[in-house]
Amino acid sequence: SAASGDSTVEAIQAAVQRVVAQDADDFLVFAVSDANLGSYGITPEVLRRTLMEDPRVSACVVFIAERDAAEMLAKTLPPGKGYAC
Repeated sequence: SAASGDSTVEAIQAAVQRVVAQDADDFLVFAVSDANLGSYGITPEVLRRTLMEDPRVSACVVFIAERDAAEMLAKTLPPGKGYAC
């Protein structure tokens, strides 16, 4: 069984490192989250810094559950960085 926790930030960081290691015209990272990040101490500011860590990379998160949390996160992130579904 998997350990309890959220790996959203670590997954975005790993994806950013991996994508910039390739030769490309554009670097894109898309993450999908249930938006239950606050339960694990992940604030909108932590998520914002992670998404914008490397200016070469266009990164965003699609929130697919926890509607209230998803909408709050999508609104507090910079434009184009978070989407609620």
